[in-house]
Amino acid sequence: MRLPVIRSMAAALLGLALSACEPATDSDDDTGLLDGVEIDLLEAMVIAAQAEPDGITLDAELSDEEGDGPQYDIDRQVDGETLEIVIDARTGSVVRVRTDPEDQVDGVEQAEALQNSAGQITLAVAVENAMAAAPGQAVSAELDLDEAWIEVVLIEGEERRLIAIDLDDGSVRLDSVPVGGD
Repeated sequence: MRLPVIRSMAAALLGLALSACEPATDSDDDTGLLDGVEIDLLEAMVIAAQAEPDGITLDAELSDEEGDGPQYDIDRQVDGETLEIVIDARTGSVVRVRTDPEDQVDGVEQAEALQNSAGQITLAVAVENAMAAAPGQAVSAELDLDEAWIEVVLIEGEERRLIAIDLDDGSVRLDSVPVGGD
Protein backbone atom coordinates (compact mmCIF):
# COMPACT_ATOMS: atom_id res chain seq x y z
CA MET A 1 0.00 0.00 0.00
CA ARG A 2 2.98 2.31 0.54
CA LEU A 3 4.16 1.97 -3.09
CA PRO A 4 1.45 4.30 -4.53
CA VAL A 5 2.32 6.90 -1.89
CA ILE A 6 6.02 6.69 -2.74
CA ARG A 7 5.25 6.96 -6.46
CA SER A 8 3.04 9.99 -5.83
CA MET A 9 5.76 11.65 -3.77
CA ALA A 10 8.39 10.90 -6.43
CA ALA A 11 6.16 12.37 -9.15
CA ALA A 12 5.55 15.49 -7.06
CA LEU A 13 9.28 15.96 -6.42
CA LEU A 14 10.08 15.51 -10.10
CA GLY A 15 7.44 18.10 -10.97
CA LEU A 16 9.00 20.55 -8.51
CA ALA A 17 12.46 19.91 -9.93
CA LEU A 18 11.24 20.54 -13.47
CA SER A 19 9.38 23.72 -12.59
CA ALA A 20 12.36 25.07 -10.66
CA CYS A 21 14.69 24.60 -13.63
CA GLU A 22 12.63 25.94 -16.49
CA PRO A 23 14.50 28.37 -18.68
CA ALA A 24 13.28 31.92 -18.29
CA THR A 25 10.81 32.93 -20.97
CA ASP A 26 8.16 35.56 -21.39
CA SER A 27 5.54 32.91 -20.66
CA ASP A 28 5.37 29.36 -19.38
CA ASP A 29 5.38 28.15 -23.01
CA ASP A 30 8.75 27.27 -24.60
CA THR A 31 7.27 27.31 -28.09
CA GLY A 32 9.47 29.55 -30.16
CA LEU A 33 12.29 29.90 -27.62
CA LEU A 34 14.71 28.33 -30.09
CA ASP A 35 13.41 30.37 -33.05
CA GLY A 36 16.24 32.38 -34.54
CA VAL A 37 18.90 30.75 -32.35
CA GLU A 38 22.07 30.27 -34.41
CA ILE A 39 24.55 29.27 -31.69
CA ASP A 40 24.07 26.61 -29.06
CA LEU A 41 24.60 26.75 -25.30
CA LEU A 42 28.11 25.28 -25.49
CA GLU A 43 29.17 27.86 -28.09
CA ALA A 44 27.76 30.65 -25.91
CA MET A 45 29.73 29.33 -22.94
CA VAL A 46 32.94 29.41 -25.02
CA ILE A 47 32.24 32.99 -26.14
CA ALA A 48 31.63 34.03 -22.53
CA ALA A 49 34.90 32.37 -21.46
CA GLN A 50 36.75 34.24 -24.21
CA ALA A 51 35.17 37.53 -23.08
CA GLU A 52 36.12 36.93 -19.44
CA PRO A 53 38.98 34.42 -19.26
CA ASP A 54 40.51 33.00 -16.09
CA GLY A 55 37.11 32.30 -14.59
CA ILE A 56 34.68 29.47 -14.11
CA THR A 57 31.18 29.21 -15.61
CA LEU A 58 28.53 28.92 -12.88
CA ASP A 59 25.31 28.80 -14.87
CA ALA A 60 23.99 29.44 -18.33
CA GLU A 61 20.52 29.81 -19.81
CA LEU A 62 18.75 30.80 -22.98
CA SER A 63 16.03 33.37 -22.46
CA ASP A 64 13.95 36.01 -24.18
CA GLU A 65 12.76 37.73 -21.04
CA GLU A 66 13.88 41.24 -22.01
CA GLY A 67 12.16 41.16 -25.40
CA ASP A 68 15.46 41.66 -27.26
CA GLY A 69 15.32 38.28 -28.96
CA PRO A 70 16.98 35.11 -27.73
CA GLN A 71 20.00 35.67 -25.51
CA TYR A 72 22.22 33.48 -23.38
CA ASP A 73 22.78 34.70 -19.83
CA ILE A 74 26.07 33.23 -18.62
CA ASP A 75 27.32 33.74 -15.05
CA ARG A 76 31.08 33.40 -14.57
CA GLN A 77 33.12 33.71 -11.40
CA VAL A 78 36.19 35.81 -12.26
CA ASP A 79 38.66 37.00 -9.61
CA GLY A 80 36.12 36.45 -6.82
CA GLU A 81 33.38 38.38 -8.57
CA THR A 82 30.30 36.98 -10.35
CA LEU A 83 29.84 38.49 -13.79
CA GLU A 84 26.80 38.19 -16.01
CA ILE A 85 27.76 37.90 -19.66
CA VAL A 86 24.91 38.23 -22.13
CA ILE A 87 25.42 36.67 -25.57
CA ASP A 88 23.13 37.28 -28.55
CA ALA A 89 21.91 33.78 -29.52
CA ARG A 90 21.48 34.82 -33.15
CA THR A 91 24.90 36.37 -33.79
CA GLY A 92 27.14 35.16 -30.97
CA SER A 93 28.12 38.72 -30.11
CA VAL A 94 28.63 39.84 -26.51
CA VAL A 95 25.75 42.17 -25.64
CA ARG A 96 27.02 43.18 -22.20
CA VAL A 97 29.19 42.19 -19.28
CA ARG A 98 28.28 43.40 -15.83
CA THR A 99 28.68 42.52 -12.20
CA ASP A 100 25.75 40.44 -11.00
CA PRO A 101 25.09 41.69 -7.44
CA GLU A 102 22.38 39.07 -6.81
CA ASP A 103 24.81 36.18 -7.31
CA GLN A 104 27.92 37.37 -5.48
CA VAL A 105 27.64 35.15 -2.38
CA ASP A 106 26.26 32.11 -4.24
CA GLY A 107 28.86 32.54 -6.96
CA VAL A 108 31.80 32.03 -4.62
CA GLU A 109 30.18 28.93 -3.11
CA GLN A 110 29.34 27.50 -6.55
CA ALA A 111 32.84 28.13 -7.91
CA GLU A 112 34.40 26.37 -4.92
CA ALA A 113 32.07 23.37 -5.36
CA LEU A 114 32.94 23.05 -9.05
CA GLN A 115 36.67 23.40 -8.41
CA ASN A 116 36.58 20.87 -5.56
CA SER A 117 34.42 18.22 -7.26
CA ALA A 118 36.18 14.86 -7.43
CA GLY A 119 35.83 14.59 -11.19
CA GLN A 120 36.33 18.28 -11.98
CA ILE A 121 33.00 18.27 -13.83
CA THR A 122 32.35 21.59 -15.54
CA LEU A 123 29.06 22.93 -16.85
CA ALA A 124 30.29 22.30 -20.40
CA VAL A 125 31.02 18.64 -19.61
CA ALA A 126 27.59 18.32 -17.95
CA VAL A 127 25.88 19.76 -21.05
CA GLU A 128 27.81 17.38 -23.32
CA ASN A 129 26.90 14.39 -21.11
CA ALA A 130 23.22 15.40 -21.00
CA MET A 131 23.04 15.82 -24.76
CA ALA A 132 24.66 12.39 -25.21
CA ALA A 133 22.07 10.85 -22.86
CA ALA A 134 18.90 12.33 -24.39
CA PRO A 135 17.69 14.11 -27.52
CA GLY A 136 17.20 17.85 -27.61
CA GLN A 137 19.00 21.15 -27.50
CA ALA A 138 20.41 22.36 -24.18
CA VAL A 139 18.85 25.64 -23.07
CA SER A 140 20.14 25.86 -19.50
CA ALA A 141 22.70 24.42 -17.12
CA GLU A 142 22.79 25.21 -13.42
CA LEU A 143 24.64 23.85 -10.41
CA ASP A 144 22.47 22.47 -7.59
CA LEU A 145 24.69 22.40 -4.50
CA ASP A 146 22.08 20.67 -2.33
CA GLU A 147 21.89 17.69 -4.70
CA ALA A 148 25.56 17.84 -5.81
CA TRP A 149 24.60 17.76 -9.48
CA ILE A 150 24.32 20.02 -12.49
CA GLU A 151 20.81 20.39 -13.90
CA VAL A 152 20.67 20.59 -17.68
CA VAL A 153 17.39 21.36 -19.44
CA LEU A 154 16.97 20.09 -22.98
CA ILE A 155 14.19 21.08 -25.39
CA GLU A 156 13.15 19.03 -28.38
CA GLY A 157 10.07 20.27 -30.22
CA GLU A 158 7.56 21.08 -27.50
CA GLU A 159 9.09 18.72 -24.93
CA ARG A 160 11.31 19.79 -22.07
CA ARG A 161 13.55 17.31 -20.28
CA LEU A 162 15.64 17.71 -17.13
CA ILE A 163 18.90 15.77 -16.97
CA ALA A 164 20.86 15.85 -13.70
CA ILE A 165 24.58 15.20 -14.06
CA ASP A 166 26.53 14.02 -11.01
CA LEU A 167 29.03 16.66 -9.92
CA ASP A 168 31.70 14.11 -8.99
CA ASP A 169 31.71 11.62 -11.86
CA GLY A 170 29.64 13.17 -14.67
CA SER A 171 27.10 10.35 -14.76
CA VAL A 172 23.38 10.85 -15.34
CA ARG A 173 21.67 10.79 -11.93
CA LEU A 174 18.21 11.86 -13.06
CA ASP A 175 16.56 11.77 -16.46
CA SER A 176 13.06 13.15 -16.29
CA VAL A 177 10.28 11.95 -18.49
CA PRO A 178 9.77 14.49 -21.26
CA VAL A 179 6.97 16.89 -20.49
CA GLY A 180 5.13 19.37 -22.67
CA GLY A 181 6.25 22.98 -22.82
CA ASP A 182 3.33 24.28 -20.74
